[in-house]
Amino acid sequence: MSQQNNKEQIKENLAEIQSRLEDLKAKAAQANEQRKAELEKQMNHLNEQQESMQKRLNEIQEASGEAFDHIKSGFQSAWQELNQAFNQDQNRSK
Repeated sequence: MSQQNNKEQIKENLAEIQSRLEDLKAKAAQANEQRKAELEKQMNHLNEQQESMQKRLNEIQEASGEAFDHIKSGFQSAWQELNQAFNQDQNRSK
């Protein structure tokens, strides 16, 4: 995958995180206090991940060669961790 394709993938992932955050905000607005606290925790985690991925995107935009491959690998790992955490939180809230 080219560097440009990776940038586009990261942008798509960031948009997905934003969409998930908006869904959680809507759920939190209608939730009871205990559930709202759980959702806020999830939102905080997603916000942190979003910031991390934005930083990675900035690094990728400036990187080349081996540095790019290293950053890409780190991003893929972070994305997998984020998805796992989000899915675990989703399963817990069912």
